[in-house]
Amino acid sequence: MTKSGAQNISRRRWFVLASCVYIQFICAGSMSANGLYMVEFLKTFDESTVTLSWMFTILYLTGAIFTPVAGYLTSIYGTRKVVAVGAIIMTFASGAIAFIDSLVLLFLTFSILFGSGAALVYVSSMPIIADYFTDRYALANGITWVGGGLGTMIVPPLVEALIQVYGWHGTFLIISGLCANNFVCALIMKPVTKTAIKQDKEPSEKQSDTDSLQEYKSESNESINSHSNRVHGPDGYTSVQETEKSTDDAIDAEHQGDRQASSNKTARSSIFSVIYRMWGFYIFPKYPRITVLVVCMIGFGAAMITYYMWIIVRAVDIGIPRMQAAALMTAFGVSSVIGRLCHGWFVDRKLILPMALLASMLMLNAISILIYNLVTSYVIMVIACVGIGLSHGVCLPMFIVCTREIVRLEDLPSAIGLIFSTNSICGGLVLTFAGKLYDDTGDSKMPLFVAAMFCGSAAVICTMAVCVNRYRSRR
Repeated sequence: MTKSGAQNISRRRWFVLASCVYIQFICAGSMSANGLYMVEFLKTFDESTVTLSWMFTILYLTGAIFTPVAGYLTSIYGTRKVVAVGAIIMTFASGAIAFIDSLVLLFLTFSILFGSGAALVYVSSMPIIADYFTDRYALANGITWVGGGLGTMIVPPLVEALIQVYGWHGTFLIISGLCANNFVCALIMKPVTKTAIKQDKEPSEKQSDTDSLQEYKSESNESINSHSNRVHGPDGYTSVQETEKSTDDAIDAEHQGDRQASSNKTARSSIFSVIYRMWGFYIFPKYPRITVLVVCMIGFGAAMITYYMWIIVRAVDIGIPRMQAAALMTAFGVSSVIGRLCHGWFVDRKLILPMALLASMLMLNAISILIYNLVTSYVIMVIACVGIGLSHGVCLPMFIVCTREIVRLEDLPSAIGLIFSTNSICGGLVLTFAGKLYDDTGDSKMPLFVAAMFCGSAAVICTMAVCVNRYRSRR
């Protein structure tokens, strides 16, 4: 790469980073406002909490389906095209919601269209940071996730104020305009050359390629020698034409059945191979260590989506005014920004292992949820939200950093898609279960108890993985 090209990339990468921050702002901010939408939908539609919880469950399940697809499409078409398509879908869906009064159409636009567009935009914007920031990746990744913290801090009070003035229909029309800016962000995300990807090849794989080449050469030499012995037999006059003819006949007879069997298997295996590749299942046998991250994300994702929905509902349920309840998410967002800004500095300087930091933050998240759930004092609830936000702000980017340490750069989009699809699937299902608990008991504590249980389990599993890794390294 020329010096001028390197300078252009050095300047452009900050605009790319700013674009990723805005995308995180919109996607995370919209998610954190779901509790306010839930309250409005309960007023508008005469339906149970379980029925409306299914709306958000389908939203997250749609995201779970399209999250690995987004990673697969990004590895083929690049970040710019996939983010642009996702931005168009998000803009259309949120604009259409402004003119809808039917619950069925709301399921279609909000749960399916908006969820699929958000998944395409959200996941496809993550891998490009690794392309532009080969140095200080953890810090750049943390800055990207600051946008999510800012969205959590700003969007819920903004949505509440807009609902008071324009209603939830008008609010979604304004959200549509904010989502349209994601298309501009997509235009900024110019792909870089694949030189860094080629240099990212592991030494062990290079050695494996060398060994394979040497083995191929030795097999070729043995084949030539054996063929020479067949041609020049004991009499020295064996016909080369006859030998070649007999060899060709043997090859045709041997492979005729294989071709027939192969053609029969192709139709059956092609669909499964596409699904296997598109949903990132090939990551498990290729990188076995990522299984721990996926399991931990299941627990954390179930907790995260639950407290996104039920923090505000819990506060309103105990008599806190709605604007003050929305301010709890602002405290959550401020502490999340601090966590996302600071953790990269520690990780890049090797002051703490990424997995160890992830385990400690998962435990802090579970403890903070329990404290929030057990108190009624507004001040203590704010402090608990600070703890939830701080740990939340560190955990999400740390999953990406830990994934980057395990997989190679070209497999990063699929790995990210796989991890975040488990987040959405488990979170969506647990959200419906939490809604049923609330309908059956009438107690808003129950959903948050479930969230604390899942997050605490993830913290224990992650801590056990860190201890096992340290034990193996010492041996």
